[in-house]
Amino acid sequence: MNSDVLLMLGHDHIEYGKISHGSLGPVTACLSVGADADSPSLAFKADKSRPNEDALLVKRHGDLYILAVADSHFGLEASHRLLERLAERDFPSMGPGEEGARRELMELCLQIQRPYEPVMSGTTLIVALYDARSGYVLALTTGDSTLATLSKAGWTVHNQHNNEYARLDRLSYPDVWEQVELTLEPGTLLALHTDGLDECHYRKPETSLLSHHIENLWESLPQGALERRASRFATSLAQAALDGVDGHPGGQDNIALLVLFHGED
Repeated sequence: MNSDVLLMLGHDHIEYGKISHGSLGPVTACLSVGADADSPSLAFKADKSRPNEDALLVKRHGDLYILAVADSHFGLEASHRLLERLAERDFPSMGPGEEGARRELMELCLQIQRPYEPVMSGTTLIVALYDARSGYVLALTTGDSTLATLSKAGWTVHNQHNNEYARLDRLSYPDVWEQVELTLEPGTLLALHTDGLDECHYRKPETSLLSHHIENLWESLPQGALERRASRFATSLAQAALDGVDGHPGGQDNIALLVLFHGED
């Protein structure tokens, strides 16, 4: 894998209570199996010996980046294989904001679902194309992973969750994918994460990390260079998910997290 690709797959990160880190350009990555070896989420793992079914990817080509997170259900094959294939594909010829970019990004998301494989695994998937010059983001998302920003306006989630999953045994329908378009202001953070954050207390989002927890966490970090602060925020956010909030359990599901800092013009 070349230096312009960061691919982290859950099957390589299965030590409970540990966060694995990576970075590429302005992006910080965190991946964890979770903290609770007896979590109720294990009932839905196809292979209990490979309990981390999440994966993440960052690719860079000049000023363009592809960011992706995936959270498999009933086996890690879908998340791992789709991001492995995405890592090998060429960048779209059009940057975000250009006419035809959505069509190209959709074609890319569909292409990586071939060739078909006879496995039951399905995965949430967010694939975002980011231009570091303009701050423009074009993303396609399906399933219940999250694309959010942290700015002066606070923590804002930009996609709707659904129960549609990208699979290896059949092609997804284009109409299940939600399109998100954003222009990041300087100093804004873009975050992609699986539900190990907002359901760190398994299947109980109301007692998991909420927007005020996330905003307070950012405010509690030492002042200083914003890019370094953003990297520390990613680590602290993943750790908060492992620990749980307000006395409730945490670390009950896998975590894949990408945090991108969009700098000054």
